[in-house]
Amino acid sequence: MDYLSAPQANGAHYRDPGPSGITRALIESIRLNGKLFLDEMDQTPSWKWLNNVDTAFQLTDLPGDIGLMRRNSLEGFTRGAGVWWYDFGPSNQAGWWADTRLMAEITKLQAVIEKYQRRDYAPAGDVLLIFDTEVFYYTGSIQGTDPVTDVRAVNRTIFEAWKCGAVVENVHLRDIEQIDLARFKVVMFANTWLMAAAQRKFIRERVVDGRRHVVFQGFAGYCDGTSLRKEFTKELVRGKNVSHFENPPVTTAQWREICRAAGAHVCIEADDIIHAGAGLLLVHTKDGGEKTIRLRSGKTVRSMMPPKHSIMLDAATGAEVV
Repeated sequence: MDYLSAPQANGAHYRDPGPSGITRALIESIRLNGKLFLDEMDQTPSWKWLNNVDTAFQLTDLPGDIGLMRRNSLEGFTRGAGVWWYDFGPSNQAGWWADTRLMAEITKLQAVIEKYQRRDYAPAGDVLLIFDTEVFYYTGSIQGTDPVTDVRAVNRTIFEAWKCGAVVENVHLRDIEQIDLARFKVVMFANTWLMAAAQRKFIRERVVDGRRHVVFQGFAGYCDGTSLRKEFTKELVRGKNVSHFENPPVTTAQWREICRAAGAHVCIEADDIIHAGAGLLLVHTKDGGEKTIRLRSGKTVRSMMPPKHSIMLDAATGAEVV
């Protein structure tokens, strides 16, 4: 299935307030190719079944529900996508969102999105992660047989990278020549074991050029589609401002160190989730606590956040919009 055509869901981290909540799609590549992606908010609220025909259901964690709703809906919008709300309802007896408090939050989110979508869209990433889908045809990735390409170089990499405090974007390997690389302080090749000679040449000449920090995970370019050669990887992983991590993933602490050294803007030091773009900045926390958020303008915003909470700020002023 073509990665540009299939709506995916951010339900991989089902009801979990810790991870990033990002969709299983390369939204930046979809936008580069002139398409609109509609993300699916498919994480059920905290309904608890009650054996009572009058009340039927009740929410057991309303603050956590609202935190996830904000995180998941704004993740797509800040990256230039749309969102739709998936609803099967608990056992089809009532809608997932059929609660006045949840609908009130959705109304607030809709108002914010309608306001900010009137502006010209502007991305905010300092860090670019490059992924590949064709590589899975070459790794024999039947479940349980390949513990690296998907499990560590994709899923664990996303988990670690999105906690580093910098704003991250994703793109498909085949679209690397379309994106404006000058915007990024750090570029990482996440699971790109498969590369044609022309791709390796472009990366050597246009990406590994000393202007940004380049990170390679695993054995990038090890396969050209017909042969396996360590020399292909060696062509790529040398040069100024290059890091090579043979065993993915790069940890959050390593990410933060790389970002600082490269001059990327680190919004927050805690291991919290940042989603930014379209004039908005969202901070999502699992454990809560006092947060210091640094805007690109130099302004500092301090917020005491409860656990499992998300705040949404105007990226320019720091004003809380919800």
